[in-house]
Amino acid sequence: MSSRKYNYLNNIKTISSIEKELLINQKKLFDLQIKKKLTDKLKSHLISELKNKIAQLNFKKSTLK
Repeated sequence: MSSRKYNYLNNIKTISSIEKELLINQKKLFDLQIKKKLTDKLKSHLISELKNKIAQLNFKKSTLK
């Protein structure tokens, strides 16, 4: 991964903003997974990118506690 993908983590300073981002990304992931089940016209790399972003946010959240 390139370092530009991690730049958004530097802008997040509070746990509440991390939790807000987590909820948004988890909803996007859920919607993509539903769309994948219903249709085959989906780029699968979007799901893996969202999973990675959620994992990064969870790690950032654990380091702020």
